Amino acid sequence: MAKNPSRSLVWLVLLLLATVALQALRLRSCAKPEKSAEPAASASTATPAPSTERSGGAHADEVLTPATLRAPARVAAGSRFAVEWVGPNNPGDSIEIVNPAPGAKPLGLTRPTSAGTPLELIAPLEPGNYELHYFARRSRKVLGSAAIAVDPVMATVEAAEAVALGSPCTITWTGPKNAGDFITIVKPSAPDSAYGNYTDTSKGSPLVVVAPAESGTFEIRYVAKGQGGSDKVLARRNLTVQVPEVGVTAPDSAVGGSTVSVGWVGPNNAGDYVTVVPKGAADAVYGNYVNTQKGNPIALLMPVDDLDAEIRYVSGQGRKVLARRPIRLTLPSASLKAAAETAPGAAVSVEWSGPNYAGDYITIVPLGTADAVHGTYKNTSSGSPVSVAAPKQAGDAEIRYVTGQGNKVLARQAIRVAP
Repeated sequence: MAKNPSRSLVWLVLLLLATVALQALRLRSCAKPEKSAEPAASASTATPAPSTERSGGAHADEVLTPATLRAPARVAAGSRFAVEWVGPNNPGDSIEIVNPAPGAKPLGLTRPTSAGTPLELIAPLEPGNYELHYFARRSRKVLGSAAIAVDPVMATVEAAEAVALGSPCTITWTGPKNAGDFITIVKPSAPDSAYGNYTDTSKGSPLVVVAPAESGTFEIRYVAKGQGGSDKVLARRNLTVQVPEVGVTAPDSAVGGSTVSVGWVGPNNAGDYVTVVPKGAADAVYGNYVNTQKGNPIALLMPVDDLDAEIRYVSGQGRKVLARRPIRLTLPSASLKAAAETAPGAAVSVEWSGPNYAGDYITIVPLGTADAVHGTYKNTSSGSPVSVAAPKQAGDAEIRYVTGQGNKVLARQAIRVAP
């Protein structure tokens, strides 16, 4: 049968239309679709908005999944307690105690989650209702929270009504005995953050605190130690600090460098001492001294000098002068006898008289040498006469009797060193 040309033409047209339709479909599938409006996110599914505060830039790897916290419902003020947590543990994440009250200042009570779980936190010293937060630092988001109540704690302090200044004060106390708590003695007007002499409550009850080195009305305090200087006084009571009977007895005068017997009356607290100083010296200045715990009377060495001096009883705490007595000191006498001339470096025989105190010596030095400088020398303990080498350089020189205490020259004689 012969082919129908009309029918063949129809099939050709249909084939062309199908090809055009398929190409259009392909182009439509490659085109970018128009942006449709995004649905509003619910509070539970919304992705947290980036912080407007500077936190080191974007961090695509920070995980913001919800966190859980488990801790005691109630804790005592200032106590340590454990918090178990489950959370993403991003770098910088932390568990914090916060005051949920509007406008409340940060407490600074925080621990990094990098320390593991459970974490130990310290409760605030102020009682009240608080919250524990799991805080993601970089996005500044709270991923979990738990309520916690802080209960008040009580303390008491008991001691004698009065003590002598600088003496040990025995104090009986009750209190929470948290780490860092202490008992101190301060002026009643001192702020709660102030402290004077103190002893940690870890020493037990009773404990001893040294009284201040001045008289007057003071206050014994039980202080709970808080973080960041937030100490809190839990108990207080007054204490009178009295000046004890005190005095010193000694001769009216003495030879400088001699040892004087000094009697004393005083509290004999640890560190108390009797000293001799120039009259008018500041109370904090001390010279030769002996601790009162060495006994009574004590043997006090006088300085080698010609001056009006003062013997003082001084408190070891704060160097407070409790008693003073004047004493007049005079220089001891000494003399020298030797040849008027000698050869350089030659041995010179020197006869001497003098106090012969420990360390006293005979020396020969060029004329004009400072009193504290010595040349070759011999101690007077070797007896009289002594043999001392002359300077090696020729010229005018000087033989000297010098004290071991203070290098005080008591006698001098000219000598010529001739080649």
